[in-house]
Amino acid sequence: QSIAAAARNARQEVRAEAARGKYSFWAGENVPTACCIAGEWELPVVVSREQAAGLGRLGLNTVETMRALKGMVASIDSRAPMRLVSLKALRRHGRIPRSDDNLTILLSALPRDAKVGFVSHRWLRPWHTREECEKNGHTWGGMAHPDDAVGTKHRLICDGMERLARAKGWDVDKVYVWIDFAGVEQDIPELLIAGVASLRGYITLCDAVLIPAPAVPEGESRTVD
Repeated sequence: QSIAAAARNARQEVRAEAARGKYSFWAGENVPTACCIAGEWELPVVVSREQAAGLGRLGLNTVETMRALKGMVASIDSRAPMRLVSLKALRRHGRIPRSDDNLTILLSALPRDAKVGFVSHRWLRPWHTREECEKNGHTWGGMAHPDDAVGTKHRLICDGMERLARAKGWDVDKVYVWIDFAGVEQDIPELLIAGVASLRGYITLCDAVLIPAPAVPEGESRTVD
């Protein structure tokens, strides 16, 4: 399909939204993006496959919101595209995967109706020496690690995402998770930095944020909203 044809199709699909002052786009693999703001079409801008996959998750929204969201997606460093692990694969793996476990897939490889959860957490073993780790009552595993030695956080993430999927009516087979230990390169410093710098863009593309807390402060409740 030509760029012109893609733009025409997009114009037909979003004419009503554009007339109401809304913003839309059309994007596909290896195809430029056609943009419409309040009925005025911008010239197509070539985007990468990963950018197109990210834009495709944003849907339709107000002009101001879409401009902000596009900026956040654009903040993802091309050296650190969003990588996710399926919830089923995460459960089978038995522990929080590391980037070199090669369990992740690119955002562009997800089904169009996939649901994505962003795991926001503090590492349970953030120390870089055996002395510090054991001093804080944990078993040293040879490096800093997001989980404890018995996989407490891994179970919390799997159980929490499954519970969330049920509450939202999501197909569990199409639920994916972004977590830093797997989704950000851990062995190449410049790529690790690029991944950390892309966090704002990653979270923009997620359907939910999960905060796995091994202990809940007294008086607080566990909720799925």
